[in-house]
Amino acid sequence: MGKQASIERLDKFRETIGVAAFISYAIGAVAVAGNTSFYDAVLTLKLKNGETINLEQVVKTDWQNGKIVKERYYHG
Repeated sequence: MGKQASIERLDKFRETIGVAAFISYAIGAVAVAGNTSFYDAVLTLKLKNGETINLEQVVKTDWQNGKIVKERYYHG
């Protein structure tokens, strides 16, 4: 998936759940093994209905020559 496809997917996600505002993105534990990194994070959003939600995720990133070549998000 390229950058533009990722942006379009994120825009669709925001529309689907009715995001009104981004509040924060907090990164917790980080691990690196070779050309792969992992971290856990909590994304806090304010919805159009006034509710505030926290979305937890783990992100796995593959690197090559200092650039991201693949990224995968695991949501809980």
